[in-house]
Amino acid sequence: GVQSPWAYELVRDVFFEQLPYYAFEELKEQARSMKTKDKKHYHHEQLFRVAHYLHPSSIVEINDGCPASVLYLAAPHSDMPCTLITRSELPTQFTTAFRGKVITGNHLTTLQSLFSPNKPVGILHICDTNEAESIYDWAVKNTDNNSVIILENLARNAILWEKIVSDKRAIITFDFSKWGMIVFDKKRVKQNYLL
Repeated sequence: GVQSPWAYELVRDVFFEQLPYYAFEELKEQARSMKTKDKKHYHHEQLFRVAHYLHPSSIVEINDGCPASVLYLAAPHSDMPCTLITRSELPTQFTTAFRGKVITGNHLTTLQSLFSPNKPVGILHICDTNEAESIYDWAVKNTDNNSVIILENLARNAILWEKIVSDKRAIITFDFSKWGMIVFDKKRVKQNYLL
């Protein structure tokens, strides 16, 4: 039921692509070495494909839990600045494997120091936080046509997701039931895809 050629290409060639990328085995091994309980390798591979396809100006992940997903987001392009904002202490294996910047502190305050209307969000990945709504409310004001927000745990953030889907600024939303992606490209027609 995806009529837009752009959205169809994203669904077919990015979200549900089955071919393995060169980096998947190494990334899976790095995640194992951190002894994470997170078994979402397929979803992490989707995140890798999104970052590879969009080639954003920057990536920021907010995550107080397992940081394996940010390894996948940072991997496709070595020139892409990637930042993890966390309140957790990270295992040594992570700090060795991750080639981005780690900032420990308040999520929203740190985001505000990184971005402004003159320097919009590239990909913002909101994972394990109780501040998802306030982060979205701030971040949506700092987006442009190339900005994307990925929200994890839609069951926990169900009220926020309903708000996002009806938000006129959130042009395209992709609902995967467990996670969602919001695109802010004003050249497109507002649409919510249930995948």
